[in-house]
Amino acid sequence: MSSVTKSVVCSYCHTRGHNRQTCPQLTADVKRIEDQHGTDHPVVVKHKASRVSISQSASRRAKMPRSCTYCHTLGHNRRTCAALGLDREIAIAKNAFWCDEYLSNIKELGLGIGAMVRMPRRQLHRHTPSTSGDLWMVLEHDWQRVNYINDGERGVLLQQISNVGRRTWLSAHPGLKTPSLAVTGWEVVSPSYDFGAPPAWASGTMGIKSLFENHDQESRVI
Repeated sequence: MSSVTKSVVCSYCHTRGHNRQTCPQLTADVKRIEDQHGTDHPVVVKHKASRVSISQSASRRAKMPRSCTYCHTLGHNRRTCAALGLDREIAIAKNAFWCDEYLSNIKELGLGIGAMVRMPRRQLHRHTPSTSGDLWMVLEHDWQRVNYINDGERGVLLQQISNVGRRTWLSAHPGLKTPSLAVTGWEVVSPSYDFGAPPAWASGTMGIKSLFENHDQESRVI
């Protein structure tokens, strides 16, 4: 049973897992009333009329022409939409080029797992004029989320060395070549070259889902 089905609560018997139209208790109660009082009883008549109405409504919906939720054209759905397929191919091609640049750049920066990054200390939400700062360690890369649209924003997760419960996200777009405390607010002090990029990363397919999910052709950006 799916989580959606489990969340449904019947308005008749108040049992979770089905609705009023499929309620076995209601069906049994109506059958009992029909056996005792005949088919002309108001409860029986109302129940049967409701079932007929629902069946007719479902039949009308089934006969309605399909409209794609992506391009809003009749005759097909989102799964078979040629426009969506073409736009996805374009996005993947663009993303593959970006992915190569992004990975090459963070390798050049030494932002692998375990790399040490220095960031200024913060007091009262302001940077203190400290040249030493605090040390942070790279924990992971969010390969699934970063893409050529967000340009790697908040793609590197850091953990503070002096406070393991404190974490923050770092942005390292491909155009960033010489990060420093003065310019970017952080710098690599001990590089690492252990990245663990997934095999599919180079294909450009990762990070693409978010560009199309819950978007139509007008609202998506590629």
